[in-house]
Amino acid sequence: MCATKIVATLGPATSDPATIEALFREASSIPPRAARSTSPSRAPPRRCRRRWDIFIMVLVLYNAVAVPLDVSFGMPQDRHIVDYLEYSVDLIFLFDIFGNFRTA
Repeated sequence: MCATKIVATLGPATSDPATIEALFREASSIPPRAARSTSPSRAPPRRCRRRWDIFIMVLVLYNAVAVPLDVSFGMPQDRHIVDYLEYSVDLIFLFDIFGNFRTA
């Protein structure tokens, strides 16, 4: 975009240093595309983030114990409460993944 404007303004034979300097000054004032974000990230309070991370670590430790026990020994088929707990843990992990994409 800026190169097109410079070529259109200067033309092929223009070599005026003041014009070139003014155009480069104008082009450098435009923020880069990475600086213009459409979805800003947010920085959560430190205490809240620390508590959330500890909660996630507890859930990871639960999964580190429960999944191998379930796979190796098998669990009874009528364990609806445990199924709901495991689905809830998976849903919390999903929210954590999307939340980490939006936080700094």
